[in-house]
Amino acid sequence: MSAAAGLTPRMRDCLAAIEAYIAEQKCSPSIEDLRIQLGLSSKGRVSVIVQALQQRGHISFQPRLSRTITLTPRAPGKLPDDIEAKLRRYCASTGDDPGDVVVDAVVLCP
Repeated sequence: MSAAAGLTPRMRDCLAAIEAYIAEQKCSPSIEDLRIQLGLSSKGRVSVIVQALQQRGHISFQPRLSRTITLTPRAPGKLPDDIEAKLRRYCASTGDDPGDVVVDAVVLCP
């Protein structure tokens, strides 16, 4: 599943803007920086989007403090224990790599 799965297009745009700003400027963007980058007229709307990204675990920030947005490390998704056990048993019997099996399942799924 992609890192941006479950995000609205506006959230994806905002996350991309945050990533680009940090990469280019070596510091966090302000809400005003994001407002300009996203072409929005309201800093309040940007704040709502930033809060949604925080709730979904993509970023963290300190409310009421400027330039505190940080990207959170992207951890790989964890399978439920029973599915993980079945996957391991299957791979042990076939010699397949678990990652390859998951990729094949996703790619081949209609």
